[in-house]
Amino acid sequence: MLQIKNASLVCGITIILLCSIELMSYVLVSIRYALASPESLIDPRSRADGYMNADWAKEYFKELSSMPGYKWHSYFYWRRAPFKGKYTNIDEEGRRQTWNSLDHQGAAETKRLRIFMFGGSTLWGTGARDDETIPSFVAKMLTQEYGFNVKVINFGVGGHITTQEIIALLRELQRGNIPDFVVFYDGANDAFSTFQNRGMAGIPQNEFNREREFNLLQPGRLRRLYKETLLVTYTIQN
Repeated sequence: MLQIKNASLVCGITIILLCSIELMSYVLVSIRYALASPESLIDPRSRADGYMNADWAKEYFKELSSMPGYKWHSYFYWRRAPFKGKYTNIDEEGRRQTWNSLDHQGAAETKRLRIFMFGGSTLWGTGARDDETIPSFVAKMLTQEYGFNVKVINFGVGGHITTQEIIALLRELQRGNIPDFVVFYDGANDAFSTFQNRGMAGIPQNEFNREREFNLLQPGRLRRLYKETLLVTYTIQN
């Protein structure tokens, strides 16, 4: 009985300490941001040479940082949560808005095209406005230069590899969503995932985290779950 009482006391003290650390960290971070100069809070990516000091770049990355995170999807794991902004818009399915012109004047009915494009953050368009992503440029080119009445759908997701994209395509086909063409724009994420998984290709990035999370929920793993919780809390604080 005494051991249970002591254990409860230790757990209670630990929880209080963790909450105190969390509160102190929140206050310190808030003070830091309040005292920081506006220039120091600007995302350094907005200063990249490619933007040529464009006025919208700083606003773009500020909007990007304000976006909600990712939403869980079965089989391929994640896509962006819905969002409406000035430069970036995400629909309910987690797909980014793309420039399209199905009603392009002068396009023949026989030239209607539906194209699915899959890839990682490069295809999704990190650093680019909706109308300047790779899928948007493809849609503009096919419409304006070749007269097609085209709809290009951007299925790009940051961090995805080809295996996840093929599964995402399969799920679309199962729903009866059939394209005329499918384009995969991949390479970097697949290479890194293979390196991360010790030479085994085709496994999503950071899969070891999902395996660990699954194992933590197995019977008899409550002590391990407690240790992992402390580790995550410590990591967030530091």
